Amino acid sequence: MHSYLNTTLALMKKLFLLASFVLLTHFVKAQGNIDAEVFIEFSDEGRYTVSIDDQALTSSRSRFRFFEVRPGNAAISVSSGNKQLINSTVAIAPARRSIFTFSKRLGLKLQAQIPLYNNGQYRLDDWDNSSVRSNQAPSFPRRRMPQPMDEQAFSALLKSVKSQGFDSDKKNVFTAAIRNNALTVSQLKDALKAFSFDDEKLKAALFAYDYVVDPGNFFQVRELFVFQSNKDKIDQFLQKQ
Repeated sequence: MHSYLNTTLALMKKLFLLASFVLLTHFVKAQGNIDAEVFIEFSDEGRYTVSIDDQALTSSRSRFRFFEVRPGNAAISVSSGNKQLINSTVAIAPARRSIFTFSKRLGLKLQAQIPLYNNGQYRLDDWDNSSVRSNQAPSFPRRRMPQPMDEQAFSALLKSVKSQGFDSDKKNVFTAAIRNNALTVSQLKDALKAFSFDDEKLKAALFAYDYVVDPGNFFQVRELFVFQSNKDKIDQFLQKQ
């Protein structure tokens, strides 16, 4: 009997150690797969194309935002017209927002790497709470396109957003489409109604702020959120603009 108990305890110990190893391995892999974000602010006016790994944005706006970036060494390039300005590799920290500034004189400079979440709350469109100083901001205002998408184009976009099964995919389709377009707050509200939950809806809404032609009406999107905490985040965001 005593021998049986010893054998059973030894087997249980081995199983416990094996389970612990599997869980630890899974945890390490999961940590390595945590996405990151990259924000880049340009101090020189112009139209730029920025590429980070397999993502690319072209815009004449002063701020570029890249979401769901793979952490680690990332290939980054910046060009203007046919001229390549930089082609380099930068270290991207997992679960953090790496904030860079770029100027033709100084090149690409890392200003801060801040956690994506603060006390469990997503940091929204957080530039001001980083070490990017106000005197580093571009001296020219954000350039908004004067005309929103026509109804035919917006209907096609809305149909595409609604066809996605997950909110994260809806956000990706929506943000990709409006990067080179503009829309009204009314159109934005219609697009946000396609989202099932507040989390991705909030990210899409804040991303769209720079692309609405009537930012004075942006406060109206708060009514689309279920939780008061997310409505408060809209208010806090607008206070910083």
